[in-house]
Amino acid sequence: MEENNNIVEENEQIIEETTESIDNNGDTSEEIEKETVEEESVEKEVEKDDESVEEDNPNDVSKESTEKEIQSEEDDKEVESKSSKVIFIIVITVIVLLLLGLVGVLVYFNTHNEIKDDTAPKKETKEVVEVNNKNEVSNEWKEYVISVYNKTLKLPTTYERVEALSGFKLDPNLNSHMKANSNDIINMFVEDKLALYVYVKNDNDKEIEYINSKVIGIWQSKYQVETNHAEKVIFPGNLVVGQDMNKDTLVSLFGEPSNVRNTNLENYISEDYYYYEDEKSVTEKFYRITVVNGRISDLYLVTEK
Repeated sequence: MEENNNIVEENEQIIEETTESIDNNGDTSEEIEKETVEEESVEKEVEKDDESVEEDNPNDVSKESTEKEIQSEEDDKEVESKSSKVIFIIVITVIVLLLLGLVGVLVYFNTHNEIKDDTAPKKETKEVVEVNNKNEVSNEWKEYVISVYNKTLKLPTTYERVEALSGFKLDPNLNSHMKANSNDIINMFVEDKLALYVYVKNDNDKEIEYINSKVIGIWQSKYQVETNHAEKVIFPGNLVVGQDMNKDTLVSLFGEPSNVRNTNLENYISEDYYYYEDEKSVTEKFYRITVVNGRISDLYLVTEK
């Protein structure tokens, strides 16, 4: 009986320990639940703290935004740089094309003017030497210098120059145009009276007016001076038409003539004295002096033909 009582007491003790264990287990569950709730609360607070941190650190957001703006500005600058380069290349190209066009225009007009110059009469440089109050010229006939109205003139020269210097005028009845690549002898007048023969040349490929021709020779006769009262032209050696002359005087002035042609008729003796610059070319660059009955009848000075 006593043993049964001990058994009952042991069972009751076991029950109490079991109950306490159950109670303890319940407490533990509650603690676990509390800990779970607390952990969830902490996580929420951490999230809030994170959000709060994000809100509390606007500099980070601003920095990111600034970096984006800087990148955008750099991109814009790169685009602008590329656009500027393209515009610069276009401008340079346009300028180069304009310059090329200008050069082309200048070349065209220059060539056109050169063509015009080729068709115009060629003027000699330093063709005229004027000396006031000088009524004489050199004995060196190869200088091709004459004098009229106290002024000297060197051949070849222009028709306009001869007219301006002498006052002699072109024949008004003469056709005003001269054929291309041709020579001609024209008359010059003073008050409708023949005063001078002028040997002219057109060495262009087109017709020109006589007033634009080149004067390559001057010829004056005694008739023009004595009958028509033309101003005397002074030739090399200071010879003038109507002047007494003989061969010895000419030899003393110019040396032996290259050629002499004589015509002897009753009461008429004509002698033509020729001086050639080149004995092999007797058709150009010569000085002819015609003496009739002891007086100079014609003087003829030619630089070319």
